[in-house]
Amino acid sequence: MVQALEFPVELALLCQSKSIHKNSNILSLDPFIDKDGLIRVGGRLKHSSLTFEQKHPILLPGKHILTKLLIKHEHHKCLHAGSQLILARLRTKFWPINGRNAVRSVLKNCLTCFKTNPKTAVQKMGDLPESRITPSRAFYHCGIDYTGFYNLKDGKSRTRTLVKCYLCIFVCLATKAVHVELVSDLTTETFMNAFKRFVSRRGLCRHIYTDNGTNFVGAHNNMQDVYKILKNLNDNEKYYNYFKDHIIEWHFIPARSPHFGGMWEAAVKSFKHHLKRVVQMLV
Repeated sequence: MVQALEFPVELALLCQSKSIHKNSNILSLDPFIDKDGLIRVGGRLKHSSLTFEQKHPILLPGKHILTKLLIKHEHHKCLHAGSQLILARLRTKFWPINGRNAVRSVLKNCLTCFKTNPKTAVQKMGDLPESRITPSRAFYHCGIDYTGFYNLKDGKSRTRTLVKCYLCIFVCLATKAVHVELVSDLTTETFMNAFKRFVSRRGLCRHIYTDNGTNFVGAHNNMQDVYKILKNLNDNEKYYNYFKDHIIEWHFIPARSPHFGGMWEAAVKSFKHHLKRVVQMLV
């Protein structure tokens, strides 16, 4: 009855063993009439071990109420499963036109699924800081962070031992360029040595952004002590003006707020992604 109402022309032509029109939306399914007078999907599965219903499911219109009822039945039978599983189960007996859209439209109106999968609120992001959008020299504004520790094989082939090491990531906030330094521990002294190597390669930063790690806080305090000593050299205006133009401003993000350092956290993630694939088990 449903096929007679939705596909009257195709049903009449197939009953007369004639070809259906080229503009028919079911032409690509190679339809045929079975012994019960139902339109089924054709195909090339004649020699398959599947059942006749699985090889040639009954053709159904996608928007008919019967199709929606069948989809609801399978949805409840499969314990409110997703659209892919429902469509796969349905196609073992029936083939709805535009089945994926038909299943999605029914599941979209399922009250049980709606209650258990509500749409969460999305935080609107604030404006980007000036350091992120102002053109500047590479590493003029620099974010710094550490990766987790790695076990490095140190020594010759027979006497190698595992040594714990860390990676210090320097990322430019304007260009997103990344510089990596290998360090042995998380002390302030080790970080200052890595920072000296970084400055020797990339030039002096004017603004540094980090979290509140003890090594970063210690490095900041050491620099402040040096600036205080230099400030006392005001009797020589020439040296004082030179050092004044090379003072580094250190910016700390709020405590226990790593999301404020998304730029360098993303750089750490990207570095780990490539390191694990290239180095693998060599370290």
